[in-house]
Amino acid sequence: MNKSQNIIIHPLTINGKIHAASSKSYYQRALAISLLTKGKTILNNTSDSGDVMAVKRILSELGLELVENNNQLVISNINSINAKNININVGESGLALRMFSFIISNLSTNYTINGEETLLKRPLKPLIDNIIASGLNVSGNQFPIHISGNISKNPIEIDGSFSSQMLSGLLITLPLLPTNTLLKVSKLVSKPYIDMTLELMKEFGVKIEHENYQDFHILGNQTYQAQEIDIEGDWSGAANWLVGAAISGKIIIDNLNPLSLQADRRILEALQLFGAKIRTTSNSISVETDKKNAFNFDASDCPDLFPPLLLLAAAAKGTSRIKGRNRLLFKESNRSESLIDTFTKLGADMYAKDDEIIVNGNGKLNGNQVIESYNDHRIVMIATISGTLTNAPIEIKNHHCVNKSYPQFFEDFSKCSQQKPLNHE
Repeated sequence: MNKSQNIIIHPLTINGKIHAASSKSYYQRALAISLLTKGKTILNNTSDSGDVMAVKRILSELGLELVENNNQLVISNINSINAKNININVGESGLALRMFSFIISNLSTNYTINGEETLLKRPLKPLIDNIIASGLNVSGNQFPIHISGNISKNPIEIDGSFSSQMLSGLLITLPLLPTNTLLKVSKLVSKPYIDMTLELMKEFGVKIEHENYQDFHILGNQTYQAQEIDIEGDWSGAANWLVGAAISGKIIIDNLNPLSLQADRRILEALQLFGAKIRTTSNSISVETDKKNAFNFDASDCPDLFPPLLLLAAAAKGTSRIKGRNRLLFKESNRSESLIDTFTKLGADMYAKDDEIIVNGNGKLNGNQVIESYNDHRIVMIATISGTLTNAPIEIKNHHCVNKSYPQFFEDFSKCSQQKPLNHE
């Protein structure tokens, strides 16, 4: 590993104020809908990440005009898209892969989707099974994915147990079909992300009714109307700072909606169980350290919270149990294994049992370790924040992979972290 890709993190406290980056979950969905929206879409409060830039490249390559200025993106979808033999590359974005596998069917009956790096290692079978279930044809079972035909099944029956992202792609796609569709979903996970998709679609003028997230009744011949949309701040990235402050200091994060539909807003529930002091306004969150209680938490619908939740559990004195471990197996890494390996190397008593990770916390971690990133952005972020519990510096390899979701992570880190003395116990 090139030394320039490593970073040294000293024992630290979190104190300060930052502005939350835009949610890549919201931003990618808004970009995807804008591809199907004639006219000019204006997106405010934008900030880039690797996953977002991959989607923006797709829109540009398909002929849309994107103009950026001062955290605002104007998307002009005026000309006809060349729909013959479309080829797109979704980078490392699992969300883009699973949405565009369906969305591009509105533009072409013959298209190819490719990916890069960590995405190439993720299982494709659940996606391919659901593509076929919609009536589309798939050639092969590995990248690049060749898709042809039309969505022709009605009703469509899909399995939602692997990811909700395929359902989001279908929901965005189906209202544009000429006929009504019944979409039946079994074993759906991550329902808050479906709420997010439906909310954004409604902002663009398209409505869908559903019965308990199982039967979705979709009227055809709907059209997306060009809008001006504010992209929410990102709770996923913010959770790291909120946990760091609950352990060691105080932070104020603005550009966070306390009533957001984002799944990771539930970090506030865990912080309440932990005993932190929490204050909210209409657009900001303040968290300050206080009590440090062990807690139990079900993260099945918000698996991206696992890294900060495990650090929070390590900071508590007592046994905490975090449910939803099976949702971690096919991320940028096998995140269950990589998280347990990382925290065990730092001296935590942590192990997997069935669908849980159990943590026997004692309020401290060891330093003087070299931490692998596993090329996983969320491992780098939480390893950095673990400096709130370490007694000596740690070194993190390939920290640049945070660019996938949060390129300004270390810039924000410099704004709200304060180094402790190296002999801190």
